[in-house]
Amino acid sequence: MKTGYVYEGNDWVQGGEMITSPDKLAKIAAVITACISLTLVFSLSAQEKVVWSDREKPIVEQIRGLRKLDDTVRARVTKELALQIRQLPVVPNHRE
Repeated sequence: MKTGYVYEGNDWVQGGEMITSPDKLAKIAAVITACISLTLVFSLSAQEKVVWSDREKPIVEQIRGLRKLDDTVRARVTKELALQIRQLPVVPNHRE
């Protein structure tokens, strides 16, 4: 068994087993691959596509363009959008 160096406090000290065997490296690589794969699967499955109604589509497009507007114009447009959003019908969970 080979030992390596680890950083403890303010100094490098000798200790700990170095991972040098191909079997151990293969097991570690398999665990890391499995973790990454599960993370990707869960993150992709959690993203549901929102279906906007015909009344909502123009509002969404205007919201996406707010950062491009001048500050004075953005304030007015934001208020108008808020009023338009209040006029939309209430839809529970908004999943179509």
